[in-house]
Amino acid sequence: MDYLDVEEQLVEVIRKFPDDEDSAENYFRSLLKSDDELQENFSEWCVSKGYSERKAFRTVYEEYAVLKNKAWESMLFDEEADL
Repeated sequence: MDYLDVEEQLVEVIRKFPDDEDSAENYFRSLLKSDDELQENFSEWCVSKGYSERKAFRTVYEEYAVLKNKAWESMLFDEEADL
């Protein structure tokens, strides 16, 4: 199994719904229901990461938001240092 595919799918969904965690999760859950292979890969991925399947999407969504904020803060800090 290629865990990168699962992570790419998660990030793609998060980027579609950057400000609406509920809609993002609902959309991802609909993808899982319609794709048995994705569901199986997601289950294996969750085990490998130590996530529960029920909470994994929200955990990843929140981690992505934190990383995105850190990236913006870093860019702002760099711009201020150049002044």
